[in-house]
Amino acid sequence: MSVKKQHEIVQLTKAIQTHCNDVHLLIDFGAGLGYLSEALCSINKTWRILGIEADMCRVMGARKRLRQQIPQMSERVTYVEQFIEPTAGNAIKYHILRSGLTGLNKWAIIGLHACADLSVTSIKLFFEMAEVKHLVIMPCCYHKLNETTSGHFLNFPLSTALKSAVTEGDINVLNYFNRPFLRLACQETSSRWRHCSEDEHVAHGEQMFWRAVADAIINDETEVIATIPKSQRPNKDWSEMRSFSTFRQMYKVRSKAADAQFLVADMWNNEHEDKFKKVVEKYAEVGPKLAEALTCLQTTIQVSDTIISVLTL
Repeated sequence: MSVKKQHEIVQLTKAIQTHCNDVHLLIDFGAGLGYLSEALCSINKTWRILGIEADMCRVMGARKRLRQQIPQMSERVTYVEQFIEPTAGNAIKYHILRSGLTGLNKWAIIGLHACADLSVTSIKLFFEMAEVKHLVIMPCCYHKLNETTSGHFLNFPLSTALKSAVTEGDINVLNYFNRPFLRLACQETSSRWRHCSEDEHVAHGEQMFWRAVADAIINDETEVIATIPKSQRPNKDWSEMRSFSTFRQMYKVRSKAADAQFLVADMWNNEHEDKFKKVVEKYAEVGPKLAEALTCLQTTIQVSDTIISVLTL
């Protein structure tokens, strides 16, 4: 587990402990491998936890980890496979019933990484399910919100005032409310960016640009860029990245259907390479500078990507 994730778990656990001491059941949305559930079990012996995860591979991993590493908590924690959508209220109640968690009258919805639309779905289910008294989530990845066929976001904007302003202004909303706009809530904090040296700014611009190239040349419906641990990355200079043979050593691509723990050695193909060459030809000279300029813009209008949202009835 990364240092960043450890920090997030500690902070979210404190918030849950503060706001949810009066509940009997914690429903962990996007439970993953169960790290948050483990931390919560260790601080409150009365909580029962239902971990809900859409990826069956992660559900199996969480169950295995529970059996092997923390078997003493196995009677208090249950992991199930379920895709969480606004209409999933009855499915969640079914899992609660099937898991023998009946008789627990006060519930709370929690989530370490309520990614994209999951944060909005969590809020909707909070208001819909009478048994849920608290909502404590850490929203993230705003730029991954789902879109309609016309290109508009399903769950943005939510504000009635903003919707009215857009309608009355008679503007093309797609010029403003798009994925690059939503990315403004991410990346560097202002304090870190402000204290970078010139060389660090140059290196950061290069890093951001080439990662953006990787995202741009894959099929985002079926493929995803896989994370490579720093210890396994080749020691290459950014100036070498214009070669596709070097680029493919720094970034790997995998199918979204594959388990993230199993990284295919090399799934880049000729179509990827053709796209890569077109992007490099057009942006290689100015791309890193544009990327760092965008980072500067992000720091001026930044909204924290790790705000903990708390709702209580």
